Amino acid sequence: MEINAQAVAAAYSQQYGSAPVVLAAAPGRINLIGEHIDYNHGWVMPASIDQCIWVAAGPAPDDQLHIWSVGHQQLFSAPISHPLQPHGWQWPNYVLGVLQQLQRHGHVLQGVQLCLGGNVPVGAGVSSSAALECAALTALNELWQLGLPPLSIVQLAQAAENQFVGVNCGIMDQYASVFGKKDHCLLLDCDALTHTYLPLPPPDYQLLLLDTQVKHSLAGSAYNDRRAACEQGIAVLQQLFPAEVRTFREVTQAQLAAARPHLPPEVWQRCSYVVAEMQRVQAAVAALQQGQWAQFGQLLYHTHQGLSQVYEVSCPELDQLVATCHSLPAVLGARMMGGGFGGCVLALVQAAYAASVYAAVAPSYQAAFGRAPVYLPVQTGPGAHIVLHRGHGASLH
Repeated sequence: MEINAQAVAAAYSQQYGSAPVVLAAAPGRINLIGEHIDYNHGWVMPASIDQCIWVAAGPAPDDQLHIWSVGHQQLFSAPISHPLQPHGWQWPNYVLGVLQQLQRHGHVLQGVQLCLGGNVPVGAGVSSSAALECAALTALNELWQLGLPPLSIVQLAQAAENQFVGVNCGIMDQYASVFGKKDHCLLLDCDALTHTYLPLPPPDYQLLLLDTQVKHSLAGSAYNDRRAACEQGIAVLQQLFPAEVRTFREVTQAQLAAARPHLPPEVWQRCSYVVAEMQRVQAAVAALQQGQWAQFGQLLYHTHQGLSQVYEVSCPELDQLVATCHSLPAVLGARMMGGGFGGCVLALVQAAYAASVYAAVAPSYQAAFGRAPVYLPVQTGPGAHIVLHRGHGASLH
């Protein structure tokens, strides 16, 4: 079954016996460069994709929360006024976390019926969880007329994932899902929470994803450990250089070298990746602005090397795909994308050879791991938005 906006709206009507009042969409995202930098107050370069999570919403006839998942074919129900608790199914927790954040910020929750579904690949590192959180908040903001500005939606969605789901993620995924723009990427300043739009490569180049089919859960991975190591490292750097260092964005290579005797080896290694990646992001901005696509591609390879060997969040499947890409002249650059330990490789390729790139990487991957990677050409799309609000006379096409 293809899941799209119409399918989610139809599923809502079938489940609840009435049409939804609101239908909202929020996209997944890719990140060109700047991995694991958002929670370290740096700059990242995400783009929203044209694969979305849709959330249909309407008032419930009772004081209950009802959530129907099209993908799971499951109905979750709970009293809306009771303290919300994580559920063993996992998928409701992203919506429950959002509702808890609304409660904590003084919003009175009402009985509500929701239906959710999407075509964002789960576990591929394109932030299906952030898309669900942002779609749910966008729908509820419209249904309940909460008046939340876009940045508040971003921050509430991030807090839901941090505090309810238990993934100590930075703000990039939710920010890109809300503020994304078709045919552009964001240069997001994760300290100031501001952004500018940058052009994506021209049509003769193609971004594509090679999905390892290794599914990961950031909550169960070493993601939180990496963040804790960075927090430990920056605390020491702030003590050593109190006048110069507030975040990693102020740390120089010389300061990092001076701090090495004061840091556990693993913590120093994580910090060295962060400082180097922040410098790569700045170089990538210059390459994009000047149309130096080959230089941009090389930076992707350097980032993968750092993620694999220094930050240590890769896996054999990701490493092999990147190594094979490196051997192909039609590939300008490639790297693992997302939290790590599975998911996708992002590659910048000459568009005319995109299919042949996949044909070249698939056989060796199949031979090594017993399955083929999934080929996903990437198209950008708009950020979170309302698809339908019947109270405003809109119609779903």
